[in-house]
Amino acid sequence: MLFPLFCNLYDEFCGSDHYPITISYDTANASHATSSWKLRKANWDHFSECVSMQLVTGSSSISVEDFSEELIDMAAYTIPKSKPSVQKRNTIWFNDECKEARSNRKKALQKVKSSPTYDNIQHYKIIRAKTRRTIKTARRQSWQRFVSSVNSRTSLKKVWNIVNKIAGKRPPIEVKHLQDGDKEVTSLADKADTLAENFSEVSSSCHYNEKFQSHKECTESRPLRFNSNNTETYNTYFTMDELLDSLASTVLCHFVTVCVWHT
Repeated sequence: MLFPLFCNLYDEFCGSDHYPITISYDTANASHATSSWKLRKANWDHFSECVSMQLVTGSSSISVEDFSEELIDMAAYTIPKSKPSVQKRNTIWFNDECKEARSNRKKALQKVKSSPTYDNIQHYKIIRAKTRRTIKTARRQSWQRFVSSVNSRTSLKKVWNIVNKIAGKRPPIEVKHLQDGDKEVTSLADKADTLAENFSEVSSSCHYNEKFQSHKECTESRPLRFNSNNTETYNTYFTMDELLDSLASTVLCHFVTVCVWHT
């Protein structure tokens, strides 16, 4: 998918001798510009009421797609979401000293813009050189610490985690808000077991009213008759018309029809 691109001049030199040109696109349509649910500010009581009124007591023949859509709509109404934003890359080598040096460079540049005298320009060049040296030193020291910490006993997972941190790549965010009582459920197997237990409890017949439960017990207590001579309607053979009607909704309808009539 192609997004519209925008070209602009950056507001500072970033250590160069000219203003860099930035190329950006509409982050509102970007795939990595996402918003997250603010679960701590959710109105769970209102959400439970909406689910009980519209889903639990609603039609039992609702499709999975409609069920998911209604559930997401209820969540959007009762659970706030953060604004879509692009995650910034944070590198482990960019320390407080680098932040202070970059801030001083920006201040010196603003002073040159407001008063472009010879002294201010020379002062900015000195600050820019110091900022370059500070950032390069921080990068070099960070890499040296990483290399010195790697040995034959270091796992590949730890190595790549540190490399990704140096490159500014963040690991995928794991959702860890599932709780079973006072216990926080984190592993995938425990999450599956917890959800299965809750689904089993919600779908249990103990939630039926007393009238239906008594009718259910009375009906299930009757012995079933399994003797049959196979003359029931559902035991009769398929006719050709019934077979073609059952295949009418498939993509192989035309192919099967041709094959059947030519055999």
